[in-house]
Amino acid sequence: MWIGGIVLLGSAFAMAGAGEGRYDNAVGIVEVTQVSRDGFHFHVNTVVDVYPCDVEGFATGSASAHARFHIEEGALSCTMEFSFHDDQLTLDTRGCDGYCGMRAAGSMDGTYRRGSAAATSSRDGEWADAP
Repeated sequence: MWIGGIVLLGSAFAMAGAGEGRYDNAVGIVEVTQVSRDGFHFHVNTVVDVYPCDVEGFATGSASAHARFHIEEGALSCTMEFSFHDDQLTLDTRGCDGYCGMRAAGSMDGTYRRGSAAATSSRDGEWADAP
């Protein structure tokens, strides 16, 4: 029984860290925090030229496999699908362009890498982070 308690405790700690962290790509970041059995909190922020996309919420599902976020606000119906594989997160959005500036629509979609260096260029190559 004692050994089972240790194994269960170890499993809870392993689950809590799964998927958690910062994921980067060329136009933005996805931060995954507060991972639980039900899902995780996230913040997505991308920038194309000076036009941002910015969404925060709670995705239900697994931070080690697949999770989903859906919100309806007035005429806006936004769905975000998060897929995790190794140190990558793939984000697919539908109907979320209302959270974006006019030239940033669609910029949240794509693959993000965990722990990679900060983005070095925008979609148009007009900005770069200092090393």
